[in-house]
Amino acid sequence: MTILSNSRDAAAPWEISHGAHPEHTLRRQTTTGAAAAAPGAADLQFQRDGCKEPGAGDRYACRPCDFDLHVECALAETVMAHPLFKDAQFRLQELLRPGGGHDDDNAGSGSGSGSILCVACGGEVLGLHYHCAANARKKKGYLGLDIHPWCAALPREIRREELTLELRKEAFHRCDSCPSRRDIGGWFYRSTCKTVYLHVACVKGIMIADGGGGGSSGSTDPLAAVKEAALRIYRAKKDEEGEVERVILALVLGG
Repeated sequence: MTILSNSRDAAAPWEISHGAHPEHTLRRQTTTGAAAAAPGAADLQFQRDGCKEPGAGDRYACRPCDFDLHVECALAETVMAHPLFKDAQFRLQELLRPGGGHDDDNAGSGSGSGSILCVACGGEVLGLHYHCAANARKKKGYLGLDIHPWCAALPREIRREELTLELRKEAFHRCDSCPSRRDIGGWFYRSTCKTVYLHVACVKGIMIADGGGGGSSGSTDPLAAVKEAALRIYRAKKDEEGEVERVILALVLGG
């Protein structure tokens, strides 16, 4: 990837060249703020040509070729270390063969059918992704780690007013976004007060449904809709707890 034109934010240039689409340069398309309302603004949702996942929000695009790369895929580092896996080294790569799997291991983070799954969201890896090689995993006891670039870029913490969500490898609690669903595996966001639990997969689903549009406020924060949903869950639970306490107090006093 080569930066051709920078925005004010050096981490998010306006124009790049990328090996995934060498024929033309890619320009950043935004779906939030004033630029989103301009004629010809990017659609809220799209299919990413790097990781092959559904996407939403800002992306790098070649309009004539209908080619889109999510910002996290376009600007992904070749080598990555993730805070949830200390000392593990992940390398950016495409799938080596149709149907998934890696040549450097016999038992990656697969589903048993030859495909490989993202350790963060539990979704199938279809294209560009981070992979931790077998020899690196054996040294540290890691058993097959593959991560979508979008999942890898999710923040360690999400904060909104009095609520803080922390990224964890697992949580022994049902997800508040899909409480009736079976466990889909993958990482969780758990509030520090242990009140709100969200699958990473559900966090991604909220962001895609929002289209990267900044939630109800239309802010430029791509996590705005997630923060709003988490805060609604938190306050609804606190209201329920308050009602139960009032009922108990009334029973005690009435007795």
